[in-house]
Parts: sequence; C-alpha cells; structure tokens
Amino acid sequence: MDEAESGQAKGLMNWANRMGKASRTNREIQANQEEANMQWSEKQKEAIQDRGHNLLVSAAAGSGKTAVLVERIKGLLLEDKVQLNQMLIVTFSNAAAAEMREKIANALQAEMEREDCDQEKRRYLRGQLNSMHKANISTFHAFAMEVIRRYFYLIDVEPSFRICDEAQKTILQDQAMEQLFQEEFDEKRPEFIRFLDWYATGKSEQDVKDMIAYVHNFIQSIPEPFQWLKRAAQDLAMDEEAFRSTPAWNYRKAQKERLLQLALKYFQRVYDRLEEEGIATLLPKAKADLDGVEARLAADVKFSVFAAGKADKEAYAAVKEEIGALRNRGKELWNQAWTVYGDQDLSQQVQIMNATAWAGEELYRLTEKFDRLYRERKREKNLLDFSDIEHYALQILRNPEAAEEYRRSFACIFIDEYQDSNVIQEELIRCIARENNVFMVGDVKQSIYKFRLAEPEIFLNKYERYRQSEAEGKKIDLNLNFRCKGNIIKTTNQIFEEIMTRESTGITYDEDAALYRGLSYEGELDYPTLLHIVDVKSGAEDADPRIAELASAEVEALQAARMVKEALGKPIYDCKKEQIRPLRKRDVVILLRGIKNYGDLYAKALMEQGIESFMDNS
Repeated sequence: MDEAESGQAKGLMNWANRMGKASRTNREIQANQEEANMQWSEKQKEAIQDRGHNLLVSAAAGSGKTAVLVERIKGLLLEDKVQLNQMLIVTFSNAAAAEMREKIANALQAEMEREDCDQEKRRYLRGQLNSMHKANISTFHAFAMEVIRRYFYLIDVEPSFRICDEAQKTILQDQAMEQLFQEEFDEKRPEFIRFLDWYATGKSEQDVKDMIAYVHNFIQSIPEPFQWLKRAAQDLAMDEEAFRSTPAWNYRKAQKERLLQLALKYFQRVYDRLEEEGIATLLPKAKADLDGVEARLAADVKFSVFAAGKADKEAYAAVKEEIGALRNRGKELWNQAWTVYGDQDLSQQVQIMNATAWAGEELYRLTEKFDRLYRERKREKNLLDFSDIEHYALQILRNPEAAEEYRRSFACIFIDEYQDSNVIQEELIRCIARENNVFMVGDVKQSIYKFRLAEPEIFLNKYERYRQSEAEGKKIDLNLNFRCKGNIIKTTNQIFEEIMTRESTGITYDEDAALYRGLSYEGELDYPTLLHIVDVKSGAEDADPRIAELASAEVEALQAARMVKEALGKPIYDCKKEQIRPLRKRDVVILLRGIKNYGDLYAKALMEQGIESFMDNS
C-alpha cells in the first residue's frame, strides 16, 4: 500500500473506531448539537447557502472556515439531495482529510440525534453515514492516485507500480546525475565544458549538479514542465521590443519599485521620529536622505552622516540606536534594489540577458536529459514519485472520455486550504469541474508552502477576478474572528496594516483582509497583548554564532516557562462556555519555528518550573 493510500486508510480506521463505539459520550453529543444549532453570521450563511456560482471563500483565522464547509456539505446532502459519493473534497494532508471525514460524520450524526429528525430523514442520513468509506475525501495526491489506478491503460505505466519514497528518490536521482555527468565528460561537448567554466566552483561540479536538481524540482508543479523550460530558455534571446512586453520585465520593474518604496518608508520613519523628539539639528540631513531616495537617483545618493548638534545630543542619545537601525535597514533595501535589479537601461539589460541565452539552452538540455535518465531508473523498478502522480493524472484527465466520467460523477467539488494549490492541481480541477460547482476556501495570509511549490498567486488572481466580476465566480470574505478577544484582534490589525502591502506580499491588508471581532465579550478579562523582547549579547565578537543562538534560545525558553507559570490560575473568560474560570495548562500553547532544535529546551524549562508539557512532533 502506498503512502497516500496508507494515510487515507489510517484516517478511515480512526473514524470507523470512533463511530463504531457502542455509545458516544454526552460531551461529544452536546458539542455536535451545539455546532448544528450555532448562529451563523450573514457572510457565513452566504457561503453555506449560495448556489449557482463557483465560490472563493477568503476565510481569515478563526472565522469558522471548517464549520462553514461542513455545514455547506450537510446542506447539499439534505436540501439538494447531492449524495456524498457525488462530492470530491480535497485538502492538503492525510490528517486534514481524516479530520474532515470525521467532522462530516459527526455533523450527520448530530443531525440524526435532533428531536425533530423524522424517520425518513434519519434513514437517508444513516445511508450517507454507511457510505462514508466510499466518499471522495482525500488529498490531491490520493485523488490523483485513484485516477491513475482506474485509467492506467491510458498512460505508459504498469498497474503494479509502487510509490518511490524520499530515500529511494534521492538514490535514483544521484545515480542519474552521476550518469549524466559521466556521459557529458565522455562526449566533451564544448557547450557543456563552457557551462562548467561559467557555473562550477573550482574543480567541483557540485554547484552545477545542484542547479540542475533545483530547476528539475522547480518545474514539477507546471503542467508541461519541459515545454515551459524550453520557452524560458529561448526567451533569453529576445530583443528589446519583445522583452518589454514580457512578465519578466514587469516583474523586474515591480520588484525594484517595491524595494525602493520600502526603503522610502524607513527614511520617512527616521524623519518622523526626529521630528517627534524635537531633534531639529538632524532634520535637514534626514530630509536630504528622504529627498534622495524619493528621487530614485542611485549613483547620486550620498547618505548623510548623523551627528546631533549640542542642543540635541541628550535627546538624540535616547533614540540613536532606533534611528540607526531604521537607517541601516533603509540603506540595505536601497542597495538591494539597485544591485539586484540594476541601474542599467533596457538595452544594457537585454544585452546581459542575451549573453546568457546559450547557457539557458544548455541548462534546459542538461535538465531534460537528467529527467530522462531518472525516469529510466524509475521505470526499471516500476516506481513513481509524487510529482509523477499528479502529472500522469493530468495526462489521463486530458483524455475527454476520462474527464467526462469524473465531470458526471462529481456534482460538487470542494478544495480546502486553497491558498496552497499549485498550477498542476489547479489544472486537474479545471479538467473535471462543471460550470459552477467548485467551492474553494482558504486564506492567502496563511500560505506557508511556497517552498513546496505552492502558488498563492492562484488564489490572489482569482480573488481579484471575482472581485471585479461575478461572471466567473463569486468571492466571499469571512473576516469575523470567533477565536480571539478584542485586544488581540486590534494588535494583529495594527501590525499587518503596516507590513502587508500589495508590493511586499501580493495582498493589501485592507478592510476586506482585516480581522473583525466575532466574540461579544468586552470585559476586564480581555487582557492587553504584551511583547517580551529577550536581548542576549554573546560578549565576544568572535563567538560562534551557533553557540550564541543556542544561548539565546535557552534564555527565551526560560522566560517563556516563567511567564506560563505566572499566568496559570489567573482568571480568563471562556467564550465557548460563557463563564469565568482559571487558566489551565491545556489552555497554553508555545509555537516554535521548528521542534527539532529547540523543542527539548522548552520542555526542560517548563519541567524546571514544575509544568508538564506535551510536544507535537508531527
């Protein structure tokens, strides 16, 4: 059994064990009935009840996204008589798919337990529950796997194929790369030798191998990866007129302007802070810096040397470190704009680009050959990797008959965590979607999988199209937060209004993106948000930075543990139970960027304060 199927089976077993218990606890029944009877906001109702559109639901943190999705599914089952086996529900992890399956089952069970549920309705719901194991609730990969299993005869794949795990993939790719370079060295092609001269370091060709592997991995989220790569290489030879109309030129201009605008904000902040503090002797210098940055004259900007006049020395000493940090960041952004994106005119940039056209063609050739050698090794062992699964599924679904079968089968398609979709997944859905039967839900502000080739731009572009016209679909914003009290929401909005702009993140933190309070509580237990900054100085300038980082983490862990100990037992208002109660250990969570290096530090620090903890390593 492959990984995707194994994860799905485990999720199904967990659900079956839960549902197969002789009796459910009163707590479970009460929770499900509360959710069934909950009061929906107007926007939530719209997302649940709207029919006849493709819907894109931009669901902010804590806005009840999963509850809305489950309620819409329940409504389609009960009101529209769309059965579970007529729905495709895809998300991005096996755990999320198993949880979704369980939530839907619990919602149907709660509906059956209502006093007003008649015998006919109960029989219908029981039938849906009994068919839950057949429901298409899975990851994109699991769905793509099902497509391949059903239509393997349409592609060049043996039906007994197995999934290549990461260890096997690494070994096969290393072997393919070694064969590639051995053959290239044997052939002694001038272009290959020249390519090594340009991009290899010293006597090692590892940098070139890494470049090929990176490009090969990058293009896997594109439906026709090598057609795209070949076009990209050929585009390096285009002339000025052609280049001016390309996305690359527009992107280059936009990125440069984004950095310059950010730099301008930092220098504006310097001027504003000096003015706020009344440091008049430095205002002319701050104004000169600001004017130079605003004029966009890279070669002519000479940043001022700040030295406050005698009357302002004391006032400046109090903010000198802050002003210095703001200026340094502004200079970094300014220099990055000009060094990365250049101060050459268009003709110079095109000349530089044209000079690399041969290298682009060679990189395409080497990457394509590497892919061919890697595929041969997989074919010998009857293996597919995860990228193959989606590509082969797409190849199948471009067959009209196969696509039409799925189009007829699925009356409704749901995509959870839509902000993490990629191009090939979007194309898979396009092949099987009807005109207005796709429900997409996610929050682009929570997109964290760019490194896994997710394309949040898909969400952003569709959001903008739907905003401008409902001809293609309709967008709905869920921005009432039912998880946090007012002060947390206020602080969150204040921070992101400053840092989240269309230039920096692709989205403007406007009134549609902002969070709004969904909880009614406004009492004294709406505690203010606090920011604790731990400043750890290593002392010696030549200290190992890894040791300094570890020392900093230990101090942060100790401070966090002390804060938790101090907070335990303090009164909080439980909005779900609508009562005041003391803070318990289970109410506290510590979020880290990674468990591997620092989780044990925090567990130890908590234990030293007499606080037991649970670490989630998943």
